[in-house]
Amino acid sequence: MKAKAKIKPKRAGRPSKTKTIDKEQLKQLVLRGFTDGDIALFYKISRSTFYKWLSDNPEFLDTIKEWEKEASMRVKRSLYESACGYSNLEEVIHYDKDKGKFMRTTTVKQYAPNATSLAIWLTNKCKAEFTRQPEPEQDDRFLNARLRFNGVPTERNPKSDKEFAKFYDQN
Repeated sequence: MKAKAKIKPKRAGRPSKTKTIDKEQLKQLVLRGFTDGDIALFYKISRSTFYKWLSDNPEFLDTIKEWEKEASMRVKRSLYESACGYSNLEEVIHYDKDKGKFMRTTTVKQYAPNATSLAIWLTNKCKAEFTRQPEPEQDDRFLNARLRFNGVPTERNPKSDKEFAKFYDQN
């Protein structure tokens, strides 16, 4: 007697696009600061599909996280350089009248420190020394004190009025 061949049911839905993704292209998107939504839009998939790819492939997720760390390091370095000031080689093209032709000259261009970058760096890296709003000091007298509210008096007490007047006159 012949054994019956098992028939595998076909999976419903479209085939996954994960195998068609160019890793170098994805790396460039991440390094340029694309968000998860931007990447999903670029590959013409929904955000939930992108998140499913990440959850199904932990190596894929780890690789993207490493690229994001690399991009963050570049931003930190740029912020630091902007806060401290930096110099850069620059090629200038100008017309030399004596020689009658265009000349290329390499110069060093200096960039002054940026005050906004400096403030951001100091408030994030040296929080204790450079907070924008210092915390208010606490008065120890009120830490364990119980506050009582006796309500609003309904009628005037002549005795308390005299005591108040006496106190007011003394001070």
